[in-house]
Amino acid sequence: MIKKVFWVILFIVILVLPNPGLAQTEEAIDSFQVKISINPDSTVDVREEIDYFFSEPRRGIFRKLPFRYKDESQNKNFETPIKDVYVTNEKNTPYVYSQSNEENFLVVKIGNPNATVKGSKTYIISYNVMGALNYFSDHDELFWNLTGNEWEVPIGKVSAEIFMPGNVDVSQIKTTCYTGRTGSKEQNCQSFPKNPATFSSLKGPMTIVLGWNKGIVTQVERQYEQSSEFDQIWNKIHFESGWLLLLPTLILILLLGRYFRLGRDPAGRGTIAPEFEPPDGLKPAEMGTLLDERADSQDITATIIDLAVRGYLKIKEKDKKYTLIKVKTSDAGLEDFEKLIFQAILSGKNEVELKNIRQTFSSETESIRQRIYHRLVHKHKFFLQNPDKTRRRWYWTGCLVMFLSPFLFIFSIILSFSSFLSGLMILAFGRSTPKKTRKGVIAKEKTLGFKEFLYRAERYRVRWQEKENIFEQYLPYALVLGIADKWAKNFEKIYETQPDWYQGDFATFNAVILASHLNAFSVSAQTSFSAPASTSASSGFSGFGGGGSSGGGMGGGGGGSW
Repeated sequence: MIKKVFWVILFIVILVLPNPGLAQTEEAIDSFQVKISINPDSTVDVREEIDYFFSEPRRGIFRKLPFRYKDESQNKNFETPIKDVYVTNEKNTPYVYSQSNEENFLVVKIGNPNATVKGSKTYIISYNVMGALNYFSDHDELFWNLTGNEWEVPIGKVSAEIFMPGNVDVSQIKTTCYTGRTGSKEQNCQSFPKNPATFSSLKGPMTIVLGWNKGIVTQVERQYEQSSEFDQIWNKIHFESGWLLLLPTLILILLLGRYFRLGRDPAGRGTIAPEFEPPDGLKPAEMGTLLDERADSQDITATIIDLAVRGYLKIKEKDKKYTLIKVKTSDAGLEDFEKLIFQAILSGKNEVELKNIRQTFSSETESIRQRIYHRLVHKHKFFLQNPDKTRRRWYWTGCLVMFLSPFLFIFSIILSFSSFLSGLMILAFGRSTPKKTRKGVIAKEKTLGFKEFLYRAERYRVRWQEKENIFEQYLPYALVLGIADKWAKNFEKIYETQPDWYQGDFATFNAVILASHLNAFSVSAQTSFSAPASTSASSGFSGFGGGGSSGGGMGGGGGGSW
């Protein structure tokens, strides 16, 4: 009897204990988790967390991220630049990795070439993508291949969270998803339309589609590559007449010579040190223009918010609509471009709805931009000449040379092509022609140092704790530098009193919520005082209805081990 009991217990123990023969033996991706943040400027931040199982010693994995696609609706190629790539493990420890371009892909090769790994490893790949959204007449859309369909190993469970700007209308969010091989219409997945939208599948690959209401993100036009007709002309070139290509070669030499003699900025200090206040007393618009050499709508919007912070006007938000209310009757204390903005917005009224300012404001936009350039050249002496006028001279010169190229076709296809190529080079060099003075270079370095302070403010807590109202004063700068959320995060539990210059519908209030509302205001403002946007659908097919399938849309790619 005792022997029987013993054998029964032993049998049960054998069943319960893990069987080494049943352990995972195949190299695979056990799970693929993705978090995506859709930014108001239409860029997309992507975070991929890949749990990878190595069945035998390998050095690591590689990830192929596509950045060049074909728009079937226009039969043209376009790019979605990928930047700010960063790779860590689950403990936020950086991995050794390298980047290279292979045809249409950015390849991220992760791992130490002098060491091997085996078993389960986690790789977190973060990056930013431009131009990944599609725009339509009734909604905007992210059509995104989460995992890619070109992996060398099977993919296990897939999940995703997609974060949209806080002013999205949740009732208008639409979701769907696709699984299986490329082109498959299978939908062995779940999706939930909320913010963040969530998607999941027990087995990859998976492609998702997310749609939301218009006006949440700024529409960005895609930059297409040369059409197939251009390629056909290239194929018809008579290489026996190749000596005519000396023209663009000569133009290139002249352009390079001018750049090295006159075009390069002088040397600055060569270091970026934290700056704890705006350098040289720069206003937000001046700072933004100094950095990218362009006075754009974002710089003007930051000035409007700065005027509110300084007590000249009040911003009132209700039902996601905005009203600007005059507080000060005098524009004393304002710089000339700020006075023009203040006057153009209100146009003699005490208050005006933001959506109605296009008629009075758009006609003054160019004057505002030129006044900003004028201050940077003549008051601050940061540029030798007006950057905008310098670029325009080169732009029109390049356009003129390109305009002549079709007329030269009757003499020689090579001569025509040479003229066209020369014009393209002039246009390309024209973008880099604005030249800073040494004072301007140093001011840019200081501006980057000020951005470093705002971005990593937690390191310098004593500096911002000792200055009164520093959060509000520097918030317009953080907005124009694109780091308002990071700046606000440091004040989330400190700044909890709603300012008198911004009246909004807040269920709860803190610095982060205010920054989110101001980002939404900035998007609406730029839309309101810019030229009316086209109502026709932008390039690209929608992932909803019959246009969606596994492997469609942006994103995707694949990878494997090495």
